[in-house]
Amino acid sequence: MMENDIEKLFKKALDKHELPYDKGAWESFEKKMNKSKSQSYKWWILGVAAALFSISTIYLFNKDNAQNTIQEKNNVDKENSVSNRKETVTTTKNHTNLKVNKINENLNTLENKKINKLTKDSGIAENSEIKSEKFESTSDQIVTSNLNSTEKDQDNLQPDLKTKNDNQNANITENIPTFNDKCKNETISIYNKNSFELILKTPSGREIGIEANSKSDINLKETGGYVLGYSQSNGTFKESTKFKVFGNPSLNLIMDDVISYKNGLPTINAEVNSSEENVIWKINQKTTSKNSRITEFNLFQKGSYTIAAVSKSEMGCETSEAKTIQVNEDYNLLAMSAFNPNSSDLRNSTFLPYALKERNVTFKMIVLDPDNLGIVFETTESTNPWTGIDRRDGKMVPAQKAYIWKVSLSNPEPGEKSEYKGTIVRVL
Repeated sequence: MMENDIEKLFKKALDKHELPYDKGAWESFEKKMNKSKSQSYKWWILGVAAALFSISTIYLFNKDNAQNTIQEKNNVDKENSVSNRKETVTTTKNHTNLKVNKINENLNTLENKKINKLTKDSGIAENSEIKSEKFESTSDQIVTSNLNSTEKDQDNLQPDLKTKNDNQNANITENIPTFNDKCKNETISIYNKNSFELILKTPSGREIGIEANSKSDINLKETGGYVLGYSQSNGTFKESTKFKVFGNPSLNLIMDDVISYKNGLPTINAEVNSSEENVIWKINQKTTSKNSRITEFNLFQKGSYTIAAVSKSEMGCETSEAKTIQVNEDYNLLAMSAFNPNSSDLRNSTFLPYALKERNVTFKMIVLDPDNLGIVFETTESTNPWTGIDRRDGKMVPAQKAYIWKVSLSNPEPGEKSEYKGTIVRVL
């Protein structure tokens, strides 16, 4: 195409131009044209090469720009991916925290319901609280270990919590008190030195809560098996201590209301109807040597007496019943304060404390003159009373004069003094 353009230029320049015909001129012109044509090809090749070079340069430049653009795009995508991943991790963590919080709320609700039941059954004040922090120490670990989990894995967090808390529960150091078998109406003291609540289950199924680091005094009103333990993290009850409470024997005390003088002694009769053969008797909380169902007591001094019968079973359980009696005067051998030697009634004509006639006891009695303490009469026999004669002169003592008598016992009864004394007056 370039060659045609050149020819057109030449044609235009030579149009209407006339020169003398020169035979050798055309040959000379043809050689020049051939030379010019050869140079034109050279320029054409150079142009093509330059175009190729330009195209290559542009291509390489565009390629570098494209690679840079692609690299930048990749970097942007990578940053966006990292950002999205962080957001996903954050979202996952937040989702996990929400589930953990939800689990804690559910467990707290369950714990509160259980506490309300315990307080209702055991009489604990409704505003008492049991602080629970069962899941606080594990939630961060669960979030960290599940950051790359899928949504399905996140939904399985609750079993993970249960497993982890079961493992923690297995490592709990128990400090559970133990008890021997008890009897009905006994009171036990439970010291809970643990950081968790203890629960005492009664035979009827009633649950009594003992708060952490506290003490509770509990009266055992039911017979049967008791269980002491605590509630595990999975809601199950772990039994730690068992003991039994046995019933007490039946007892019915029958006792005199007033003193009677049997064989010259101040006596109270008592008996019990009991389901047990072994009966223990007490006077004013002091145990006596008597252990039969039927017995008697000699009360020598005035005052108030509480007599109790205690029936004891083979298991060691006791039932007691008591009654109180009032004694209005001291025992003084049932001695009279006056006598009449001239009476036809032998009981009034001589003097000897009446109890000495009824009792099988060794004694010595003397009668003294109050003026000089001289011995007026002396005897050791219940058949030899004082008739009113002064042994010093063999005469009847003056009437209306009070003489002193004194009795010493060689073998007094348990709880009885060994010496008695008083005054006696001859009336006629």
